[in-house]
Amino acid sequence: MVAKDRHANLPFGKKNPTTRASKKSLVIVPTDLSTGPPSTVGILPKVLSTTVNFQRTPGARADISISATEVTRNEMKVVIQTFDDGQVETARSYPYNSTMYDLADDVSNRMPYSAKVEYLKDRWVEMQVKIPEISSSVSESDSAVLEQLSSLGPDFFKLVSNLVVRLVLPALSNLAVMTPSNIVSTPGYALVERIVDEVEKFVALEKLHVVLELPHTFTRGLHELQMVYSLPFHYLSFTDWGLRYTVPSMTRSKVVSDDDLLQLRRLDQSLFDSP
Repeated sequence: MVAKDRHANLPFGKKNPTTRASKKSLVIVPTDLSTGPPSTVGILPKVLSTTVNFQRTPGARADISISATEVTRNEMKVVIQTFDDGQVETARSYPYNSTMYDLADDVSNRMPYSAKVEYLKDRWVEMQVKIPEISSSVSESDSAVLEQLSSLGPDFFKLVSNLVVRLVLPALSNLAVMTPSNIVSTPGYALVERIVDEVEKFVALEKLHVVLELPHTFTRGLHELQMVYSLPFHYLSFTDWGLRYTVPSMTRSKVVSDDDLLQLRRLDQSLFDSP
């Protein structure tokens, strides 16, 4: 019997795959070091440095905001990592989200005094006060900002040096039914006087801005019915404060003009210096 050639059915020039595979497995390819270092695929870059800092939350007007509903720490955590391959990565987180963190409790009960000093010494604090319309009395929600302020504890009043009081005023059309002499007898004006009493407790003040927030724009200066709400601040023992204003179209408040300040002085004299 003639032995059958097991290569007879293979195309000319091709070899048995089994033979090819077995021979290929015996081939040793030397490493050519002249082409560069071995591949680092799959090896993560090494962290050379990590920097952690805290910055004001984008869009926030102050580092700490106090309103009738809450006290907010407007701060985010920023972690910057530098890697050995030259990359730099930045990660942001919000550990002081009001749903997870209570600043009033932290400052009044948990934070050591030295930490309070370090945290509050350069921070800007804004207190937002909503002035009720003329036809309304001061509600609990309007005056609740005083309770929120009180919840921060006595050390807060000792250590804060930069303060903004934002008076959110009603529309001028609502105020127009009154005269300045009438307004000083309204509940809204009395609320401002109570705010001034609280501001008096800030014994370390270096900067104080009083901002009149108007619900509409204007073209010819502030109206005396709006400026009258700033008069209680004239009787503060801290006298180096500035009066500013803002309208919906502005991203930052502006200093009240000299002409408006002159009008305000005259208004003060007519209301409180007359015999």
